[in-house]
Amino acid sequence: MMSAPSASKSRHRASASLNPCTARASVRAKIKMSRSRLAEAMQKPCMANMVPGGKTPVLPPKALQQIGYKLALYPVALLTSAIAAMQTALAALRPESGNSLPPGISFAELQKVVGFPEYWTQETKYQSESDLFALRQRDQTLRMSQWSVSCRCSRQL
Repeated sequence: MMSAPSASKSRHRASASLNPCTARASVRAKIKMSRSRLAEAMQKPCMANMVPGGKTPVLPPKALQQIGYKLALYPVALLTSAIAAMQTALAALRPESGNSLPPGISFAELQKVVGFPEYWTQETKYQSESDLFALRQRDQTLRMSQWSVSCRCSRQL
């Protein structure tokens, strides 16, 4: 003969297996209860380390905040996204691919992100007047060659 608690558990399992709605509701209730216990247990600020494929399911920052976390780390989020974008771009560059390149940033935006304007400003501080003239000439020549290449490319299309 079964004890009262185990009999209750087996009845619950049997009814849950017959009724998927009850099973889902039960799981949701357990998750809600676990979250409230977790929030109560965390007296000090806690950190979540969100690694895709890790032991902890990756949750968005808002969900982590709701269950009591004060800091969330996503250590490889940018790296994995960048690798996926590079793989997509490389696949599109294959001769047999009919795909176009995925959207990207302009060359001017790339220069800003990398910090070229600040570098060029610093570079000019330490140049003599004749060096500055040579740099201006170089920049003008570079702009003209870029314009020339873009014109040739647009004519070929």
